[in-house]
Amino acid sequence: MLFHKKICEVTESPFFLLFEPKIVPGLKELPISLFESVLQVMNDVPTMTFVDVPYKIETAESELVTIDTMRDGDVFDEANGGPSSGLIVHLQNLRNSILMLRKRVDAIKTYVDKSKNGEIEKNHEMLRQISGLCNQLPIANSETFKEHFFMEYNDTLLLTYLASIMKGAAAMGDIMGKISMGRNNKNKSKRVES
Repeated sequence: MLFHKKICEVTESPFFLLFEPKIVPGLKELPISLFESVLQVMNDVPTMTFVDVPYKIETAESELVTIDTMRDGDVFDEANGGPSSGLIVHLQNLRNSILMLRKRVDAIKTYVDKSKNGEIEKNHEMLRQISGLCNQLPIANSETFKEHFFMEYNDTLLLTYLASIMKGAAAMGDIMGKISMGRNNKNKSKRVES
């Protein structure tokens, strides 16, 4: 509590995050609790107490895919010659969606260009629908869009970096295990010779 009071000197209302160190198999939620410090008067004495704060963890799709890739290990299954994780499948689906979107945007652009040039008769109902669709799209030059875009981009880069670090750590663990096994075998063979 003394440490928490020192932190209260710096910030008005700090949170206290409690981690549960025991690993419980089959636990569906994170083993953490979040508390907020509240000053309450008890018996005419101001007392600091901790109140449980409900929380919700929200993740983007890119975070889920990255975590799945980190959990599953290798991205490419060399034995079967195909993808072994959700990352490749997710990226393929994303690529296909973008290609389909591009084809549809090209078709709309071609229609608007041809109707503008008089090559085909203008259908005002269709042009109103296209205008309505365009009005629903976010403005790519707005500060809000840029802020959200770069936040998503930075989150994705950070998770990709984390995944590569985890993969490197797993590879290092495998190498250390092989070195340790080789040394143990070498020491056993020396004992047998003597």
